[in-house]
Amino acid sequence: MANTKNFSIQITVERDTLTYVDSIEYVDPLRSAGSVHFSVAKVNYEGVEEALTVTSDAGDPSTDSEWSIPYEKDGYYKARYAFIPSYSASETYALYDSVDEAGSVYRSKSAGNVGNAVSNTTYWEPLSDGSVIADNKDESNESLNCDTTVYERTFTANAQYEYGNLLSQNSMHTEQDDEDLIRSYDIFSLYLNGAITCDERTEPLSGELICRRIESMFIRS
Repeated sequence: MANTKNFSIQITVERDTLTYVDSIEYVDPLRSAGSVHFSVAKVNYEGVEEALTVTSDAGDPSTDSEWSIPYEKDGYYKARYAFIPSYSASETYALYDSVDEAGSVYRSKSAGNVGNAVSNTTYWEPLSDGSVIADNKDESNESLNCDTTVYERTFTANAQYEYGNLLSQNSMHTEQDDEDLIRSYDIFSLYLNGAITCDERTEPLSGELICRRIESMFIRS
């Protein structure tokens, strides 16, 4: 399984909805061979996750290609992506292999698992959220027949909007420069560029902390 993961991000003008768009070119496996299970959590600076409500474009993991979440604040967002092949009674599954059957996900409880219906709990464990297998990548319990990734970003849509407001408003001043105004501008610029750099370097916890500083100092309630 060697598909290169690629997602584009769309945020509404109102900055209230963020959408992950699947831009993966499916070669191995093909998109028709399984289903995509996707989840998103907002993570605070201590690493505590809050699961967010995800709305997909099709409402069907076998065809979904976009997933939207409510966007309330900037910071660290963790998305879990799992491409899970459709169940086949003729396929031999290894221990921890996972399959999709009509939108539900099951994980094999034994090696040499062949011809056993997913309803047979001796051989299969149902998973309430198929995307969680992304956390097991490179671990001893990885679902090797699946294609997964954990996609971590630091988003700064609100900060960029407020920074633009600051530039627009203060560029109209014609009086002598105000030192406090310049200092506020410099600090905002420093923090915003720091958060963007954290996103580029995949340092989301640091990005989250910077976003909370920006929020407390510059974001209007």
